Amino acid sequence: LASLFHDIGKFFIPDEILNKPSKLSDEEFNYIKKHSTYSSELLKGKFVGDIAQIVEEHHERLDGSGYPKGLKGNQIRIEARIIGVADSYDAMTSDRAYRSGMTPDEAIEELKSLAGKTYDKEVVFALEQVLIDEGSL
Repeated sequence: LASLFHDIGKFFIPDEILNKPSKLSDEEFNYIKKHSTYSSELLKGKFVGDIAQIVEEHHERLDGSGYPKGLKGNQIRIEARIIGVADSYDAMTSDRAYRSGMTPDEAIEELKSLAGKTYDKEVVFALEQVLIDEGSL
């Protein structure tokens, strides 16, 4: 359920920023980073369980480099780590206004290079296995 709503807060980010064809300014990027908090605030009290917290954490990274709170390691719910890997893979393989998407092989290699540092290693390798099983790799 959290994966379906993880980016709903982007509704509050102007299209000019979301679809900007060039590098974002620090101010613009800081504005985009608020989307996970906006998503969480929209979902609080709407669903049972940790849905709002999972959504808020989906850009947190194992090494503390993520946002909005700079959580590290096991401070990040496993569901948020799963969404974070899936969301990153999707972003890497999608064409953007400012770049072409990576191939599935390139994206999984990038994720594997960051496994255990930025991304949960078990989640990255589980994604790789799913992609192999589907014939995408």
